[in-house]
Amino acid sequence: MGTRYKCNFVPQSGECWAKYSMRCRVLNAKGVSRATLARAGRHYQMGIASHSDIDGDERILDHLPHSHAQPCCRTQLPIIRLIARWTDIVSRRQQIYANGAKGEKPKLGLPSCWQYAHRPMKTILFAALCAMTFFEGCTSHTHAANQSVSIDSKLSECNRATCNLKIPAGSFTFSTEVNPSAIIHIEGAGASYDNPGAPTPAFPFVEPHCITTLIWTGGNRPPFLFNSYHVHGSKLEGFCLNAVGTSPPVFIDVDNFAGDIQLNDIIIDKPTVKAEIAAIRYGNAGIVVGPKCADVFVRAAAPIGFDVLNVQAHFMGERCRSVSNDENEWVIGDSAHVTESFHCHLCTAEARLGNIPVVIRNVFGFSWADGYTEGFIAFDIPSDAVNAQQVSITNSFASSGSDKSGVAAFVRTALPAATLTLVGNDILGATPSYIVEDNSLARATVIGNTMPSAMVAKNGNKICVLGNVATPAPAKPVAGASD
Repeated sequence: MGTRYKCNFVPQSGECWAKYSMRCRVLNAKGVSRATLARAGRHYQMGIASHSDIDGDERILDHLPHSHAQPCCRTQLPIIRLIARWTDIVSRRQQIYANGAKGEKPKLGLPSCWQYAHRPMKTILFAALCAMTFFEGCTSHTHAANQSVSIDSKLSECNRATCNLKIPAGSFTFSTEVNPSAIIHIEGAGASYDNPGAPTPAFPFVEPHCITTLIWTGGNRPPFLFNSYHVHGSKLEGFCLNAVGTSPPVFIDVDNFAGDIQLNDIIIDKPTVKAEIAAIRYGNAGIVVGPKCADVFVRAAAPIGFDVLNVQAHFMGERCRSVSNDENEWVIGDSAHVTESFHCHLCTAEARLGNIPVVIRNVFGFSWADGYTEGFIAFDIPSDAVNAQQVSITNSFASSGSDKSGVAAFVRTALPAATLTLVGNDILGATPSYIVEDNSLARATVIGNTMPSAMVAKNGNKICVLGNVATPAPAKPVAGASD
């Protein structure tokens, strides 16, 4: 065993890969003792080599010396399984671990460890040793890698023609604005998010799970701009998005007839620098048709989380979540832009203390179903709004958030033309409070809502009520009746 073996892995950003690669590179087989080989065998038997099913993965992760390494190491399970398969025959020959490997010396110069897979037993044993050192080195999980690799050249290709770009695990910088001229699909290795509550002993690391992180360094431009009908159907999915240096106006801008743009599993969580206007914006300069948002998370990223402006023929949201942005979580329309047919299912809007989570300024058709809000006013239709037609909020839950003071009004409206339908909502109300603070509206249908501390309405004009758990609205005199 007098030969030095090298693991020339393709560099991948991320602390786990950095430690894995570095530690494997300095291993010297000449200095491997029988005790170390036996230790490698024990690691194997205790879970390093396992099958690719869920139980096997959990056995691998349970064997880690530090539990907080699990989110990071989980991303490398496919590689670990591969190494485990090579070492499978070693598990049947325990004496090899105890007595040292015997057999023909492998040839040198191969570019990576796993290319030794069909070499003699000594090489297979070394692969197991690499797996062992990987687990010992991967003992911390960070939001971003220590060093980042630029992917500008790859993204530039997506601006010139149709592309299907898959970005591996790790952290990558880019300063090239993604402004494609044809349909594209950019996919990271994965991203998700845990509930952002305070850490507890049981859940000490409440954080985003970013297998792939993209870091914008390109200054005051949107990192992603979909800006013509040629890009119809483009998709971003499976990565976390950060920015450093100069703030961008928005992180993702969908505009000018760019229809059916799909955002899936995109996480923008406490970026190093916030966007100036909104995290994600739709329809600022031109019409947008049929955008889709699924499992997208935005926290403390901009004044507005989701800015939905000139959208026609359906905005479709599924589990899209906005938390703790500077002003509002969702803004629907403005004085110059109307949103038509907004639909959000299982969406959330969790505002900072004193802020309003959802502001409706200009919409024809608004549907919020099975969602959640935090704020003293859940939904606000201000007096300077332009349209609020067919605003429907159903089967949703509202609280005031961390201050526990309660919701003062589930919906507050000061627009004379507003029309509302509120059905089956559960609201933790303040005292006094209202399901509808009807300063001005055209009509409201309020059915089957629960807000025990509240009155159904502040004034009771033009409101149809049925089956609410709340104090009835004030009685109004019948027109023409004498005192």
